[in-house]
Amino acid sequence: MKFTQIALLSAATIAVAQPHNHAHHHHERRGSPVEGRDAVATVKLPGAIETVFVLNGVPISGSDVEAGIAAGKYVLVNGQVSSIASAAPVETPAPSISSAAPSSVAAPSSVHAAEFIEKAKSTPTTSSSAYVAPTSSTQSSSVSSAQTSSVSSAVASSTATSTTKAASASATSSGSSSSSSTGSWPDFESGTLPCSTFPSKYGAVALDWMNNGGWSGLQHTPNFSGVLGSVGGLIDLISTPSSCQENTFCSYACPAGYQKSQWPADNQGSTAQSVGGLYCDSNGKLQLTNTNTKQLCIAGAGGVTVESTVGSVISVCRTDYPGTEAETVPLSLNNGDKGIELCNPDKSGYYFWEGAGTSAQYYLNPSGNGPSEACWWNEAGSGLGNYSPVNLGTGATDGQTYLSIFGNYPTLSDFTKWTLDYDVTFTVDGTESPCKYKNKTFYDIHGNPTDHTGCTVSGKTIVVKFS
Repeated sequence: MKFTQIALLSAATIAVAQPHNHAHHHHERRGSPVEGRDAVATVKLPGAIETVFVLNGVPISGSDVEAGIAAGKYVLVNGQVSSIASAAPVETPAPSISSAAPSSVAAPSSVHAAEFIEKAKSTPTTSSSAYVAPTSSTQSSSVSSAQTSSVSSAVASSTATSTTKAASASATSSGSSSSSSTGSWPDFESGTLPCSTFPSKYGAVALDWMNNGGWSGLQHTPNFSGVLGSVGGLIDLISTPSSCQENTFCSYACPAGYQKSQWPADNQGSTAQSVGGLYCDSNGKLQLTNTNTKQLCIAGAGGVTVESTVGSVISVCRTDYPGTEAETVPLSLNNGDKGIELCNPDKSGYYFWEGAGTSAQYYLNPSGNGPSEACWWNEAGSGLGNYSPVNLGTGATDGQTYLSIFGNYPTLSDFTKWTLDYDVTFTVDGTESPCKYKNKTFYDIHGNPTDHTGCTVSGKTIVVKFS
């Protein structure tokens, strides 16, 4: 049985507090839906899914779930599902720090592989479990006086068992980051570059260790018409090839602080998979899939940087989303590195899932492992890649960034066995937060030891320190 995590927020401006575990298709290193076997083209097809939603120990029906979402009450975070559960809205109390930590929810991965989902402010807000730095010199910097953000701590749990069901999904998106910042790369013109040529000159970063021509992920779609934007043009994902070939979506990584701009907003997966990258057409030429921008790499909202005083290399691996959703997009830090930007998506201008903005998930790996060892679909027992012990999630909304740290659950369950060999702390708007990962232990916003659910910080600028 495959599991992922969801959480319910009744009025969140952004939700980044829970992990997204990509469904963990461990039969193939890079998240392929096809089992790798000699020369036989064996396709692993998605079966039907029966989902059971449970809220506070009480089962709720799918119709109640859909009604709650339609009413705008709730939002699903970090789910790999096509429908979400609901909970009653909570009125906002006077500002205070909630001690409740978000809890995890299990859901079937083969229905939908989304990431952190955000929701615009349209319902009453609730108390938060996010640490916010004091805003004036008269305020105490102690945890007890920290303000709260409008992230709900309402949670739900759900279990799922697998059987068969095909679901259709749609996604809408914006073509550029709200910062509209680009690098010094030339614009990419559709139909001019052969699929055999990786677009490095346009800003994309080749990942040589992937052994697929430098791409961060490949999604072969032979049944797709090739007409991007066509009504009802849902995509049947058949396999993950070893090269960017005809009828394939070819995803790519970008430099630090940047993220890919290309995905087919109107043509997402027929069984709710996300699809991303340039498209290799039937003529063997690369096509833009988001014609709103010709820049292949666009900046995030900014505001998050990382630094390291650890003696050996640290690999921070971002999920390739939308796309294969394997953690193949690398950021590498060496001892003494400072001010390295961690790409922080702005919900108003990046990939949307069913009208909701999404944020980014990163996997923190034990030191001494470079991207070629860590940033790919790894193996059980390695403690690396999708089996690394700690995740970060980050995203921005209305000028405020929310960043969470949490254990990679349920892929891992023993967080005394699977740990990082360094500490992770946060400086939020110039003030060190009590939320941290220190001496192999998670600490909440009060500075107290907590479980794998970790904690969330919020501010204009956040410095992530590895030490």
